[in-house]
Amino acid sequence: SRMFPRVLESSSLFRGAGEAMVARLMVRMARRLVRAVPGQCIIQEGSFGDEMYVLKSGAVEVAAYDQRLGGPRQLQVLGRGTCFGEVSLVMDARRTTTVRAMDYCELFVLSRADLEEVLARHPESRFAVNASAISPMLRNPAICPAIEGISPEDSDRLGRRFALQPVTLHDGEVVLGAGEAAGCAFLLRSGVVAVEAACLHGGDGAGGVTGSLLYGGYAGSRQGRIRSEPRCFGLVELLSRRRCLWTVRAKGTVSGFQVEGEDLEELFSGSLQQERAMRRFMLLSKSLWLRERSTQA
Repeated sequence: SRMFPRVLESSSLFRGAGEAMVARLMVRMARRLVRAVPGQCIIQEGSFGDEMYVLKSGAVEVAAYDQRLGGPRQLQVLGRGTCFGEVSLVMDARRTTTVRAMDYCELFVLSRADLEEVLARHPESRFAVNASAISPMLRNPAICPAIEGISPEDSDRLGRRFALQPVTLHDGEVVLGAGEAAGCAFLLRSGVVAVEAACLHGGDGAGGVTGSLLYGGYAGSRQGRIRSEPRCFGLVELLSRRRCLWTVRAKGTVSGFQVEGEDLEELFSGSLQQERAMRRFMLLSKSLWLRERSTQA
């Protein structure tokens, strides 16, 4: 289809891709054409997926749950030649919107496996694709509460720094240690990490563990394996120049991205983001202290 190059090049995810890579993506998308009838849900907010869509014909409504309304709020209507769902090609993140067919639709589909095959032949594009996927994650307060309100320009800059350092962790490896100085911030892409809160009354600032949580990839349950959000760890501590409140440990194989403290200093030193991080650190410390007291009572 002649719409393909224009659509993919206009997508932020593929803005830096060369013609050869776009051509290979086109071939793979052309192999998968799906149809939707009016009212059919194509993407459900809160669900997981690993596919993006290009609308060949028809129109779709994009909506998100609004707490004030107590229901979905329409964000936009997309027509022929538009794409959606790109971030799920790179990150194991929940869908942030619901996309529903308003008409009889035909859609081309690209999967994460397709993208990985193409990137294997065009490794020079991997950095740009990862950076473009990371940037909107950084603007999501559920994933990066430490930098809530960050501008698109700053999230793009920080996203490029994260994309420079993809990392793979193995079972038991520690990303951050409670009571230790944070050397980096870590953005979970896939897998599971255990997050253990420090005991604030310990002699070295770590003392012990007061509780733990599982974040990311998969968490076990009797119903099977339940997936959860990516999460960014260490940003609050780095920006506020404080020691870590948590130990973050890999449970199985984990993949993600990291950024060094020097990079954050260069980007945010003296900024509003740093002031917000300091306030958030104090709130987290107080919350842990209160939880510890209630446990001891």
